[in-house]
Amino acid sequence: MTTLAETEQTLSDARTAVNGITEEAKDLIHTANQISDDVKGKMKAVDPLIESAHDVGDMIHNVTSEIKRTAMQKRQTKTIHTQESNPVQIKLK
Repeated sequence: MTTLAETEQTLSDARTAVNGITEEAKDLIHTANQISDDVKGKMKAVDPLIESAHDVGDMIHNVTSEIKRTAMQKRQTKTIHTQESNPVQIKLK
């Protein structure tokens, strides 16, 4: 009958351990939820800054594109007259 008593004690110890682990898991989940809420709040606070940075990037892209477009329209061949009879043409970049 010692085996039955040992088995009963083992099951009791297992229940106690499982209950302890369950409480620790609940605490861990609660902490994770708090951290998640904190991160969400901080992301909401930073979101306008990220949107502003995106807008600045769009503006820089638009200005750069317009400068390139204007430069391409103005790009033309220039003729330099030298003392020789044949003119020299230089393409400016």
